Amino acid sequence: MTNYNMKSRQKTDAKDTFEELKRLVDQACTESSWGMALAGVERLGISGGPTEDPHTLEYKFELIDNAGGKVSFRYVSIDQSRAFSVRPDLNKFEVILTRATGDAAIHRNAYED
Repeated sequence: MTNYNMKSRQKTDAKDTFEELKRLVDQACTESSWGMALAGVERLGISGGPTEDPHTLEYKFELIDNAGGKVSFRYVSIDQSRAFSVRPDLNKFEVILTRATGDAAIHRNAYED
């Protein structure tokens, strides 16, 4: 990840970015590729990066447009294994659109690998 500043303000419309992120998340889940989604987020110029929790693989990104709309993107990988039980990792995505009016939309998707 190249830019770890957690917020960016851009001319890009938050709703358009939300729709593009929804598409990226669904494609990443279909193709079982969390890296594809993160690369897409970076291509869109949204600031963020990995969190500082050493026990979790988690990324957070945020964009605030000039109208005050905000898009938040979160990816987390959860190790579902337990003692004597090897299980696949759960890769979860969440995209949240919050408009300046307070209206919100949420898109979630996940896959196991």
